[in-house]
Amino acid sequence: QRRLNGLGFDTKVTGVFTPDTRNVINRWQAARGYPTSGYLNKLQHKALLSEIVATQPAAASSDDEEKPGQRRRRYYKITAEGRDVLAAQRKEWRHFFELIRDLAGVRYA
Repeated sequence: QRRLNGLGFDTKVTGVFTPDTRNVINRWQAARGYPTSGYLNKLQHKALLSEIVATQPAAASSDDEEKPGQRRRRYYKITAEGRDVLAAQRKEWRHFFELIRDLAGVRYA
């Protein structure tokens, strides 16, 4: 629930798997192109944990407040495990695109 909140999928953090939690997981799955079941499989759980979460700057003065129409710079952190997962996903996608290019007979697309 905390991870989903950090990614912008607002839900109450109760530590209990509620229908509200399931709805938020459905929204996360739909936003990431996964089939929506409301439950995470191992791959989705790993992907959720490896996603980069926006964190707030350490201290912000009143001059730094976000004004309407302005975008605030976000600060991100990622774990070593998250970097490994992202690297593996990139490798899988490269392989997938190579297969598609081979099937289509296109060398550089």
